[in-house]
Amino acid sequence: MKSIVGLDRPLVIPPGGANSSFFKDIQQALIGVGMLIKDEQLENASLDKDYTSISKFLNRILGIQVDLQNKLFQYFMDTLNHIINNAKKDGVWDMGILDLGSEGENVKKLEARTFIGSFSTGTATTELNKVSSERGLPFETVSTMWQELRTVEEGFFLSNQMRNGKRMAIFVKAAKGVKKNLYQIFRPNTGLQGKLESMQEIKKKYQKVLPKAAEKDWKLQYNSSASQCSHAYWRGNCKRYMVYQSCEVGLRRRTYYILSGSVLSVWSKVEDILATATGPHSKMQILRLKTDDGAKLVGKIER
Repeated sequence: MKSIVGLDRPLVIPPGGANSSFFKDIQQALIGVGMLIKDEQLENASLDKDYTSISKFLNRILGIQVDLQNKLFQYFMDTLNHIINNAKKDGVWDMGILDLGSEGENVKKLEARTFIGSFSTGTATTELNKVSSERGLPFETVSTMWQELRTVEEGFFLSNQMRNGKRMAIFVKAAKGVKKNLYQIFRPNTGLQGKLESMQEIKKKYQKVLPKAAEKDWKLQYNSSASQCSHAYWRGNCKRYMVYQSCEVGLRRRTYYILSGSVLSVWSKVEDILATATGPHSKMQILRLKTDDGAKLVGKIER
């Protein structure tokens, strides 16, 4: 809203381009529904006192033209995506609560160390757990899934474009209990993807092949993703590797150290560690998981 009235510099190019009348048109529309206040002495409009109220904003914009509504939402989403991408690059993006074991990952508890602290009010137990997460799909497993398919649209696909001399192999399976013609996507390194796609969108980027044709690329990415990030796999290098930093993007196997139990009793020490860290290591990530043997755990990731 501040960028619309000229108080802040726009983070993204508005719909229609930098030289379009987007801001002028949106200003006039929002003045008409009472979200902006027209000041005759100022060139631009000023913000209404309730401009941060989402419910009021959504209610009022129903009164403007549909094409302007669409442009306003596009500008909002472009700005939001820009902010999120910058936060990820700076390592300060908060993913909220991370779930492990709920989307098909194989989670195993490798080790647990228990610490008991004595205080004037009694004792407090804190536990440091080491767990491993495997989210990839070996070719043998996905081949078994292929034998159980029921429609000709489902199966293995290879990307139309090559990157770093390699093609991306995916496995497509019809989604159950959802809108017709939506499909689940499985990748060698990250398994089942959260987003469903239509066959029309899939065929824009991939072509259907037999399992034998996809086997080489599937196995290559699966094996590489045990230790090599997606940047290095697809581009041949990774900026983080070049400065001797770790990168976990696209890895199928990850190790987590999770602090659970009476975390507050050691909170001051945790804060001291975070204060000396930089980038993604300086933020906290809350995690909940379910291991292969049914054990459940909630705690904070220690990187």
